[in-house]
Parts: sequence; C-alpha cells; structure tokens
Amino acid sequence: MKRFLLSLMLIMLAACASNPRVTTDYNSDVDFAKIKSYSWLVLPQGVSPLVQSRIVSTVDAQLQARGWQRLEGGAGEVTVAAHVIVRQQTSIDTLYTGPAFTGWGWHDPWRRGPSGRSSMGMTTTNVRTVDVGTLVVDMFLTQGRQAIWRGTGDRTVPSNPQRLNEIIQAGIENMFRDFPPAATPAG
Repeated sequence: MKRFLLSLMLIMLAACASNPRVTTDYNSDVDFAKIKSYSWLVLPQGVSPLVQSRIVSTVDAQLQARGWQRLEGGAGEVTVAAHVIVRQQTSIDTLYTGPAFTGWGWHDPWRRGPSGRSSMGMTTTNVRTVDVGTLVVDMFLTQGRQAIWRGTGDRTVPSNPQRLNEIIQAGIENMFRDFPPAATPAG
C-alpha cells in the first residue's frame, strides 16, 4: 500500500511539473475588447530559429483566435515583444534506499541488521545542472508605448525537441487562457 501511495504521489508531481509555471498581469484601465490588431516589435532571441518560429506562430494563433489581426510594420493597435531567458539551475536529488527506509524515510522496526539493530540503509545524492527557460510576452499600446499586458512562463528545458515544442505550446495556451482580461468596472 505504501508503494502504491508513493507511486501515485510521484505521478501527480510529474504531471504538475510537465507544464510551465505561468503568470499574467495586465493594466485594468485598458479595454481589451476594443483592440482588434497587433504587430510584432521584438521576436524572441537567444533560441533557435525553429523555436522562435514556434513561439511566434503559437502567440499569433492565440491572438487571432480572439479576433485580433496581425498587421506588419507597426500598424497594429498593440505592439507585442517576446523574450526568452535561459539560465542554469542546480538540482540536488537525494535517494534513500535500504531496509531502514521504506518509502519516504519511515523506519520499519521489524527489519533488523545482523547485530539486532536496525540497519542504516544507503543514501545517494545526485547534483546536476539543468537549463530553466523563461518566456516573457509583453504587450504595449502602439500609441504611447504604454504597457498593458505581460505573460511569463518558465520550466526546465528538455533536450528532446518534440517535448520542447509541446511545452511551448502548453505554456502559451495557459498564458492566454483568460485572455483578453475582462474589463474592470469603474468603482
């Protein structure tokens, strides 16, 4: 039963970690319902041209699904800028094994070593460096360059290009899930 619960918890944690962590913020004074067009000002840099193209096309698809039209040359009512930041992060994983650790380090009093005392078990620690990528999408009113919306998503960057594409897609879809923001009534 303990192994089943441990397995279930690991599966749930893996499911939570599969999608990027996404946050959004917006200017509540802007009526997003009136906006109908956008233009790109800054395409995401620091990534391969394929990843850049996937990010732009996914953001385009999200905005166009909400009735916004992409215009070239800065003619849109809103200007979009996207940035990608990749940083290295150290990850430390410790695994406890052996008879004294059944599950999450619980002591089993029935398992004893040769001397009649409980045995200590083994500890394995892995230190690794992983790349964590952050995508930032900013929107500004073209007239006056006033910031009106920001979405960010970050997650560990997988080495598998297909998995990376899935993560980009899921992250941007989550970013735009509640877009456009509802107008806040004047109080």
